[in-house]
Amino acid sequence: MTDYTKTTNFTAKDSLTTGDPNKVVSGAEIDAEFDALATASASKVDDGANSTLTSLTGLTTPLTVAQGGSGAATLTDGGVLLGSGTGAVTAMAVLADGEMIVGDGTTDPVAESGLTLLQSIGVDNLVDKNPIINGDFNSWQEGNPAAALGNGEDGTYFADLWAFRENGSPADEWTITKDTSVPTVAQSGHLSTSSLKAVCATDSTGNDSADATSLRYVIEGYDWQPYAQQIFTLSFWHKHTVTGTHSVVFANSGMNLEYGAEYNQAVTNTWEKAEIAVAASGSGGTWDYTNGAGLHLNFCLSAGSTRTFAAASTWADHSGDTTFQHGTDDCVDNASAAGNVFQIAQIKIDKGAVALPFIGRSFNEERIRTNRYLYYIDRTSTGQRISQGECISTTVLDTTLFYPEGGMRTDPTLDVSAATDFRASGGTMGTIDGSGIAIALTGGGSHACRLRLTCSGLTDGESACIQFDATSGTYLLLDARL
Repeated sequence: MTDYTKTTNFTAKDSLTTGDPNKVVSGAEIDAEFDALATASASKVDDGANSTLTSLTGLTTPLTVAQGGSGAATLTDGGVLLGSGTGAVTAMAVLADGEMIVGDGTTDPVAESGLTLLQSIGVDNLVDKNPIINGDFNSWQEGNPAAALGNGEDGTYFADLWAFRENGSPADEWTITKDTSVPTVAQSGHLSTSSLKAVCATDSTGNDSADATSLRYVIEGYDWQPYAQQIFTLSFWHKHTVTGTHSVVFANSGMNLEYGAEYNQAVTNTWEKAEIAVAASGSGGTWDYTNGAGLHLNFCLSAGSTRTFAAASTWADHSGDTTFQHGTDDCVDNASAAGNVFQIAQIKIDKGAVALPFIGRSFNEERIRTNRYLYYIDRTSTGQRISQGECISTTVLDTTLFYPEGGMRTDPTLDVSAATDFRASGGTMGTIDGSGIAIALTGGGSHACRLRLTCSGLTDGESACIQFDATSGTYLLLDARL
């Protein structure tokens, strides 16, 4: 942009005397002035059209918004700009990894992430899709196992759907309890009140290469199917005495495909979080997408060399193995000393390679889901009614016991504290109990089963019910766990 500069001082000619040749304005002088004006005007910005403006120099104050500026002298590098009416434009801080800008329709938008972001955009319900039931370890309907678990106690359940696994003849034994030590809200963003705690009661001295112990959870095929053949992420909090590499093993229904993953305990007996992205399972191998075992999830406690395999980023063919592999080759021995603690909390699985924040379902909702596999009725009072039916003879009372909401996974098996903990009660025959009582399941359906009590002294054809007797601590359990 060129400024116009006058080349001839025409006013000075007025003071010259008449006849002075310089007093005369020449055509060349006029041409020079018009040429200078033409050059200057050609490079100036037209009024109302700023397309040819290429730079401004010499400004000491930022142009206001009304003048077409930002009203600011500097703006944050990488920050998103926010308008403020006629006020100066402001810049947000640089967004952190995982943050998004969210507005409320009134005030300035803000950067949010995690659960806060999910709640703001209305998709916080996604965190409720955890296929692991009771991942917050609130429900322990059967209480803690009565004794330390070890050799010969494979399949013992606790925390409703979790089980102890062992292979070979392991020497190590574990005391399993519901514990109140949990990650804090500041750490995890969620208030938990319970965790699963395993304490080594007897160490692994004497174990050989074929001995192993672990904690197992099995996801039903129907619940696993939405996650199958795509990347998923297991996240959980852990607090272990033994530092170093720990392992989780995933296996398919047929136990012929396994995936070994590892995580690290950096500081002894400290809550730390693990997030493990697992490769898509693929279509090979044997998978159950109905009411059988969909996915096996195994936390290794101890494992001999023939019960481990190399960790990898792919599913490995283990069709030649005679048993399930409990851990990876590099995993530590949590049973190296009595008193070692292995503790886990807030366990969940998400679709994709990103772990969403943990939100525990309500206690009632978790219990409803658990009841598909475990219907536990404990005595709260003498004479508590369990089921109603009719005496079909003087020795047999058949009753109908309805399953919880939604039914059970499959026909359950029956477990009771003792047959003598139950009694029959009817109108004319009164209450009948004693050592001669037997109780059993004799038939089932999708939503109810036939619970039969046999004893002497019944009245044929009379309506009657099965009740708990006076013994405290008694229970009846319908078991359809995987």
